[in-house]
Amino acid sequence: MGIDSGDSRAILPCAVSAYHTSERIRLTRASTSSSTQRQSDLALRQAALLRLSTAIAAADTEDEICRAGVQGLHDRALGYDFLALLLVDRATGERVLVASAGWAEAPPDLRIRPGMGLSERPLLDGRLHYTPQVTHDTRYLPTRNTGSEVDVPMQVGHELVGVLVVESDRPEAFGDDDFEILTSAANQAAIAIGRTRLMAAERQKASEQQALLDTIADLSAQLELGTLLRAVLERA
Repeated sequence: MGIDSGDSRAILPCAVSAYHTSERIRLTRASTSSSTQRQSDLALRQAALLRLSTAIAAADTEDEICRAGVQGLHDRALGYDFLALLLVDRATGERVLVASAGWAEAPPDLRIRPGMGLSERPLLDGRLHYTPQVTHDTRYLPTRNTGSEVDVPMQVGHELVGVLVVESDRPEAFGDDDFEILTSAANQAAIAIGRTRLMAAERQKASEQQALLDTIADLSAQLELGTLLRAVLERA
């Protein structure tokens, strides 16, 4: 049976309306799915940051703090491929690699002299530095990527004690959210290192005081013994 022109005109608006309704449903489902994925990603990132914070707080030594920092940031939920934490050698001013993640070939005794590398910049002005394309900067010391780099200072009191280095194979890979996360992690690690150094100084001070008291006690005992011997001789 054929369809006359009147029926055709009635069917066409219905088809268009049905198409628009279907499209709205599809877009709503896509939007809902995208929103759900974002919420899931956010929850995973928050959980990773909580683990990072807990690990740093639980560490007892400077080396453990540094390892906890880079390993925590290397979590898949955060997406940082290469990290290194360098502390300043007070005697030489060199930056010493203490911990790294994502760099299997990292030399365990790596030391960077003052005046070399991008990672020195935060130690000069106490600020985060971002290099969107490292190959465009002559100060870059080739490691394992040709993309971008973030260098974050670590400060204890008024002293800049180290730098957190984060690199990516991709140019322009970092944004404001990354800067906030990395600054927070570097600050927490610096606070933990400051606490560890303070406790070590207190232990050293207590040890020196105890050594002084022991010496005084030994001298006192020797003097008392000498006095006793003289008294015995005088009575003899």
